[in-house]
Amino acid sequence: MALPEALELTEVIRSCTACSADLSRFPADIRFPDTPVAPRPVVSSPNRASIMLVGQAPGLTEYISGRPFSGPAGEEARALFEQCGLRRDQFDVLVYQTSVVKCFCGRKEGSNGRPEDVVPPAPIVRACKPFLVRQIEIFKPKLIVCLGAFAAGHVQRLFGLATGAQEDYVGRIDFVGDMGVAYLPHTSGRSQFLNKPENKKLFIKARQLLSAQIHRVGAAGQ
Repeated sequence: MALPEALELTEVIRSCTACSADLSRFPADIRFPDTPVAPRPVVSSPNRASIMLVGQAPGLTEYISGRPFSGPAGEEARALFEQCGLRRDQFDVLVYQTSVVKCFCGRKEGSNGRPEDVVPPAPIVRACKPFLVRQIEIFKPKLIVCLGAFAAGHVQRLFGLATGAQEDYVGRIDFVGDMGVAYLPHTSGRSQFLNKPENKKLFIKARQLLSAQIHRVGAAGQ
């Protein structure tokens, strides 16, 4: 069921153009440098859910579709949650999907010559911070799952939790009152975290903890 406050916030986020100038510095497709990114906030359906998934920012697929976690990383996230006990056909019902930054920030040429997403600049992160804070206040999730280091650091700072390298918190659950905060390495193919054997062990532990938390909030098998 959609909450009135969530419907109102969704409209506010979708109409936001505060970062137009910063977004226009980068193209959506590096093959067409004269077509800058336009402000196009991506927001999940405003329905109450017990789990909130927080990523870095929408990617190109999300920019085009307008749906959060609709690209390859989103598919990997759905598969991972399914492995942890949440049926794939219930993912969009039981997981409120959002990100630190609500707009796709464009693409640039990476060090290997391939296009990669722009890391959200600080002014855009600051502009979007109140949106994430308000989403958490409205939805009151029982579990926040941070996908990747960027999202983890931001959520940790919001709640005054211990930060550090991913090796320090992947495989850890923090609690803010009754709300759990879990951490997963990014499911993007560019992530290098799982290249180390010791980090693969942390990832196994993180999946086990996520499975336990999914059961704790009553989302398993639904």
